[in-house]
Amino acid sequence: MLWHGTISGSFEDLEPLIKQWDVDYIGMDSEPEVQLVGNFAQSRIPGKIKKGQVILCDEVILKGQDYRRVERKVQNKMVPMFSVHHSFHLDAVRDRIKRGLYHFPDIPYRPDDSENFIFQLLTNERGNNGRWTKSTGSADHYHHAAGFAEAATIISLCEQPKKLIFGMLDL
Repeated sequence: MLWHGTISGSFEDLEPLIKQWDVDYIGMDSEPEVQLVGNFAQSRIPGKIKKGQVILCDEVILKGQDYRRVERKVQNKMVPMFSVHHSFHLDAVRDRIKRGLYHFPDIPYRPDDSENFIFQLLTNERGNNGRWTKSTGSADHYHHAAGFAEAATIISLCEQPKKLIFGMLDL
């Protein structure tokens, strides 16, 4: 991870960050601002642009699938998105943390601050029913944001056609 934060205002505020950090994919939750997010996603459909492609996600319960490609009508236009199983993306975040694969830029862990990024990644718990629940009195926005970033990474690798170039050297 190179940067984390909250952007207030409009999606135009993302443009400089996409350029600055050379972002390939953006994992976004379609809820609760379906119309606003849907309009932004339509301008950044994977395969139609190179940088800042939006993988729009909707957190649902899927039986036997981690995610499924769907289309949803937003302001009379069909918007491509992915239904993502409610625990798939959050499991991916926790798995990456447990394997030591998340590297955070100088973000201190503050166990007494429920708005702290790392606090939100570590305090959610997965219940016996397989569902993630946030700790009482604390937010889990960053866990979900990291989860949608994980989903976008996995989906972009599995769903997007890739050109593979092979080289061979005969000595």
